[in-house]
Amino acid sequence: MSGKFIGFAGLKRPASVASLIISLGVGICFTLALWSALEAHNHKNLSCRADYLVVDRNLSYIQLNLLEQHPMEPYFNGGLFLSLGNASGYGKTPVHVTITMSGNNVYGPSTVNSDLQYDEVNQTLWMPKAAEISLLRLSGAHRDFPFDSAKFDFDLKYDPAVPINNFLIRNLNPSFDLPCDTYRVERKGANTVRIMFEARRNPLVQLTAVVLVGAGVLFLLGIVLFVKKESLPTSIASFFFSLWSIRAILSSEMKTFPTSLDLAILSLCVLLLVALGVRLALKEIRVLEEVNKG
Repeated sequence: MSGKFIGFAGLKRPASVASLIISLGVGICFTLALWSALEAHNHKNLSCRADYLVVDRNLSYIQLNLLEQHPMEPYFNGGLFLSLGNASGYGKTPVHVTITMSGNNVYGPSTVNSDLQYDEVNQTLWMPKAAEISLLRLSGAHRDFPFDSAKFDFDLKYDPAVPINNFLIRNLNPSFDLPCDTYRVERKGANTVRIMFEARRNPLVQLTAVVLVGAGVLFLLGIVLFVKKESLPTSIASFFFSLWSIRAILSSEMKTFPTSLDLAILSLCVLLLVALGVRLALKEIRVLEEVNKG
């Protein structure tokens, strides 16, 4: 008996040291992740451009605007604006341009038709207003929240082959970042370009969701392993209310139900019930074994 006691006591110090190291490691990892998230989510990612070319003192461009994500369908709402600047050869004459965006395995190509009008004030030949478009993502959807970052890869063709020298993209969605190092434009012809970029979910939102769910896992273990039987009802009720308050905290970012976060919360609820059932069953089995031995 004394040997067993000494062995258990000998393990307490290594266990305490390991717990201290793990706790410090988690704190350091969180600090680094928080700093990285703050650095990524800043004003530098509001607008990206592949190049900035002024040809013959004229700035012509197509600007794509990234707007809100559709709650169910795999695309983002967006806008498209075309300006030919003061392009010589067109003067003040309106120009009809047809812009075609390639589709994917879910949606077909989409077309924008616009008559470019001359603006006397700005001395520019451009669209009267931005056209509404859909930016098709390669995979995933909003239901993957908080891991619903998106990649885009599509062809943009304009007819006639007007002189467009710049292709810009602007992020008007505060819930996502637009890393400019992912933005690529490849010329495929006189009037066709391939555009690639990523829209990444705000890393602060992702970090918050992961930390809250991780804390839920730890509290679940604490309730199952350490809470006394007479205190279980109060602890379980508090746990359930606390879990679903996670969704309330992030509700401004969520437009549909269920998401991956909802499934994680639901899984924790069921896991707690299962773990408590196992705990009570094992306790009863031990009681029966002691009765039989007696």
